[in-house]
Amino acid sequence: MFDSVWYRLNNSDSFRPAYVWPFARRMDPAWHHVSLGRLRDPNPLFDTEWYVAKRPEAADRGNVPLLHYLARGAGEGLDPNPDFSSADYFRRYPDAQASGLTALEHFALLGAREGRDPRHEPTSRPKSSGNLRLVCVFSHFDAAGRILPYVQRYLSELGRCGFEVHLVSTSPNLSTSDRRKAERAGVRVHCRENAGMDFASWQWALHHVVPLAEVDWLLLANDSVFGPIFDLEPVFRSQFAENWDFWGITDSYEVAWHLQSYFLCLRGDVARSEAFRKVFAVDFARLTKRSIIRSGEISLSQSLLRSGFRGNAVCPFDRLRKFRSFRQCNATHFYWDQLIARLRCPFIKRQLIRDNPMKLASAGYWKGFLERYTSYDTSLISDAILPVENVLPS
Repeated sequence: MFDSVWYRLNNSDSFRPAYVWPFARRMDPAWHHVSLGRLRDPNPLFDTEWYVAKRPEAADRGNVPLLHYLARGAGEGLDPNPDFSSADYFRRYPDAQASGLTALEHFALLGAREGRDPRHEPTSRPKSSGNLRLVCVFSHFDAAGRILPYVQRYLSELGRCGFEVHLVSTSPNLSTSDRRKAERAGVRVHCRENAGMDFASWQWALHHVVPLAEVDWLLLANDSVFGPIFDLEPVFRSQFAENWDFWGITDSYEVAWHLQSYFLCLRGDVARSEAFRKVFAVDFARLTKRSIIRSGEISLSQSLLRSGFRGNAVCPFDRLRKFRSFRQCNATHFYWDQLIARLRCPFIKRQLIRDNPMKLASAGYWKGFLERYTSYDTSLISDAILPVENVLPS
């Protein structure tokens, strides 16, 4: 139940030479936890602060909250974090209850890698999308002209969820074989000039290939994320059932609240609204990346809110309770592990793994983390982050 790599990376301040106990930097992480860091999280699934708030005696007289949970709390029906339901987990998976393990132990040791879901059961059963017309416009770019396997898998998952998928590529010399593979899977592939980034590609598709008058739900997506790490179908069902006007996977408070546009779903009437049309009247092809973020991503959410539409994030920043005070940060970088382990965020940012622009120590643990807490095929990521010169023909 103790993730030593994750613990060391997320408590690096305790292992630095300047720490008040110099010998601590040489400690085994598990020994550090029980002796000095017992009030810190031992793994991304156990929220120590939240658990102690429920059972204050778990931290009394030098107690280690994780050990209290394993010895007593789990048997009394307590959960390891607010997004984990032991009762619902056992109800879903009788074999887990029969194992004799706590729900957290079973999930961490077996369930996570098997793709099991520890979240609370929804209060009402999500409705099917039925005969709705679901259309996805997917923005794509690859310097070598490839449609990489992780993208092919992503597109396939969207098709399985009922979407008509339009891939708009700005890649030079798009691979004929990759294009045919995507088209055999039902994806409609379009090419355009490389200008204006994602918003210009979505704009082009809405002008040339997608008749919005016939669309019930419009999904704007791109290849800047790896995944889906978890099944997307329950996400679509729940969001459609709740009937949000527009929704995304994650949100941000940088500049102003907005849904991050790597995955943005809008009901048809919202995509036909004046607020939406006004944002997509901007000439994105002439703008810099920073201007596109402001005039596209941020402006779109804000314009829709001002028009009275309701927006929702599947994995909202405000669910990361410990970090609510840090509203000016990108959670998909700073708290990527919390998003995946606790909120089952179905994506991880490609830039985080490939470039790590914030120089986060935890980013280097992506492979071990995904293999421990998800069933996603990490070879799809490893192949995708190879330098372009390593894959271009000589």
